[in-house]
Amino acid sequence: MKHLYLFTTLFFTFISCQLFAQSDSTVSFVAYWHKGETQKYKVIKKKLTHRNGKETQNEVSSYLTSFTVLDSTATSYLVEYKYENTLFNSSPELTQQMVSLGDKYRYLTVKYKTDEFGAFQGIENWKEVGTMMNDIFALVIKNTENSKKLDLEKALKPIKEMYASKEGIERLVFKELQSFHSPYGGAFSLADTIRYEDLLPNLVGGDPIKANASLYFNPIDYETGTCTFINELNPDPEDIRKMITDMTSKIMSATNFGSAAEKKQKMAEMRKAFADMKMDIKDYSTYTYDLESTWPTLVTTKRTTVMELPGDSGNVTEETIIERVY
Repeated sequence: MKHLYLFTTLFFTFISCQLFAQSDSTVSFVAYWHKGETQKYKVIKKKLTHRNGKETQNEVSSYLTSFTVLDSTATSYLVEYKYENTLFNSSPELTQQMVSLGDKYRYLTVKYKTDEFGAFQGIENWKEVGTMMNDIFALVIKNTENSKKLDLEKALKPIKEMYASKEGIERLVFKELQSFHSPYGGAFSLADTIRYEDLLPNLVGGDPIKANASLYFNPIDYETGTCTFINELNPDPEDIRKMITDMTSKIMSATNFGSAAEKKQKMAEMRKAFADMKMDIKDYSTYTYDLESTWPTLVTTKRTTVMELPGDSGNVTEETIIERVY
């Protein structure tokens, strides 16, 4: 029932008796939202890269988003997610082109449905979003110098492909939505660390990536009326290695070489490098939810990737912070 909303079990369990670490009590995440209500959030993205011990990249960007409940029924919610288009923020030249396109393309509006518990079901207007982004790509390419157009078209091709399907838009483009809604509809143990195997989408298609994961709760914060849980995840190194090898093979297959012999040599070099490659990926996410409103107050996701190749090493830390704005 929708009216038995988020953390009802949790809240009264803690008030009546201190059984946080001593029982098999569970908490169920159920959204209790109202038609017409809007919640605003600030999204901060950070990326820090080191190669062979030296910092090579340190980027921080932020933008505002809003969630508006357009409709609420006994079985679903319809939500509008609006945010500033930051696709080209990493390229100052392309950012200027985006500004020149005007407010029409400044914001992206996504309409999506959840079930009665608030669990994400799917984007409703994905074709509209895809069309808008294709218009943006076409205009940016049109306004680019002729000498750079071909390279830009090649660079944008994989991004355009992501916007060409409903799955690509949902899983690869709007990852924040997946993080935002991931707890809803779930029931979790308060006392134990939950360990499980997860499946992650494969960026190049094919079999999903296996991952070992764990989930556990922090004690409830009565002063702020919030509860936080942590989700740690480690993708299988061999599955990641295979995905990267497949991705690189596709790129090299589409690359023009001087001769068949040169292509064969490059492919052999690539296979040898990946055979000796070591990679470790760790995800650490926190989810803090308001007991009364059932909206998240803070969601953070952090991925650390360490890669070692013969004569080369590097690590990348990517972090996203979604913080409610009051």
